[in-house]
Amino acid sequence: MRVPCLLYLLCLPVLADSAERLIQVWTAPISSVDWIEARYLNAPQLSTLHLLPGLVFFVTGPLQFWPALRAPNLRSLHRLSGYLFSLSAVLSSLAIMVMVLTFPAIGGTLTIIGTYLICLGMLISIGCALWSIRRKDVPLHKISMAFAFTLGLSVATARWFIYGAEWLCDIPFIESFAPASILAGLTNLSVCSFFWRKDIKRQYHRLLPHP
Repeated sequence: MRVPCLLYLLCLPVLADSAERLIQVWTAPISSVDWIEARYLNAPQLSTLHLLPGLVFFVTGPLQFWPALRAPNLRSLHRLSGYLFSLSAVLSSLAIMVMVLTFPAIGGTLTIIGTYLICLGMLISIGCALWSIRRKDVPLHKISMAFAFTLGLSVATARWFIYGAEWLCDIPFIESFAPASILAGLTNLSVCSFFWRKDIKRQYHRLLPHP
């Protein structure tokens, strides 16, 4: 249970921000918020399609790394949480891919490119995870789910980098957002690759056997 608890701790900033913003989208008058928040209020349906599945993603994601949930008597719950995780990842990713093209993107082109790379990587990972589990390929399924959550978690990791830039270097949110998002994605992928390096190596040799 230690790993899920650590992941929930890392997710805490984005969980809090998303819940607050979702409430704000449907309750706050536009005149009461700045231009950053007003973008969400001006497109409540699209914002909800991103924020609500995003909350489900960060609630169900850490559960995929809880071994006890894969016990025979809880396997149906593990399967349900996995499908909810996958569906929420797809919906939230597609919504944000539309949002960065229709909203004024903080960070401009760099934010758009980073968002698409992260979302496309996550969608490919989810597709691979579902395909592999249908083929009873559990090792590949685990790696794919790990990378899907790793990419999604970069949104939360970016929050910590943004807070650090503001607290330590007095860099405002708007200036640090795009670099922090890219750095978070690279950091998460590096950490995930390190922890899963043996499994990745086994999959590489299994799928691409050498003579």
